[in-house]
Amino acid sequence: SLRRSFGTCNGSDVYDQSLILLSHIFQSCVSKVKRSFQIHVNSPIKNMNGNIGKFKLVGFSDGGNVAITYAIRHPERLSHLVVAGANINPSGLKMTTRLSIFTKYLLSKPSQNKNNEAKRKFMLLNLMVNHPHISPRLLKNIVCKTLVIEGKRDVIKPSHTKLISDLIPNSKHVTIPDSGHNVFCDNVAFTNKTIVDFFS
Repeated sequence: SLRRSFGTCNGSDVYDQSLILLSHIFQSCVSKVKRSFQIHVNSPIKNMNGNIGKFKLVGFSDGGNVAITYAIRHPERLSHLVVAGANINPSGLKMTTRLSIFTKYLLSKPSQNKNNEAKRKFMLLNLMVNHPHISPRLLKNIVCKTLVIEGKRDVIKPSHTKLISDLIPNSKHVTIPDSGHNVFCDNVAFTNKTIVDFFS
C-alpha cells in the first residue's frame, strides 16, 4: 500500500518532504491522557521542512478528520488533499458502528485509570465518540484540489461522505470497490492507483 513507502515520523508519515500521510490512530498523542482532537491539527506542519512550500496531505479515518481541519486552517500550505473514511461530526458514522463504539466507550470509562493501555484505549474511544465537530460551512475554505474517498462498505454513511465532497469546492468523490473502512488494506491496488492518478 501507499503506507509501505512512508517512514514513521511522530504519528505522521513523510514522503519526499512533499507529502504527509496521517494514519487513523495517532499513537504518540493518544497515549497522553489529556490530549484531544484539536491538538493533532498542527502536527503535520511540525514534521515538515519550512522551505518546501506547498505539500500534499493524505488523511485516513481520524487522520482524515485532522487533515480536513488542517486544510481549513492552513489552505495556503496545501497543493493536494486526500481524505479517506473521514467524518466532520460523530453522526457521520453509521448507527451500528456508532452504537458499538459508544458501548465500548462506556465499558472502558470505569477502568480508564487502571494502566497506560486502559488510558490510551479510553482516550481513543473518546475521540471517536465526541469528535470531530467541523462546521460544514467551513469546508468551502478548502481551496486545494481534494479527493474524498470512501470504502464501498465503509463505517461512514455514504450520504455523509458525499456531503463532505459536495461542500469542498474543488473536490472529487471516489468509492473504492471491495473495501470496508480501511481502503489502504482492503483494496490496495485500486486505492493506490486512484491517489497516484489524482496527484498526477
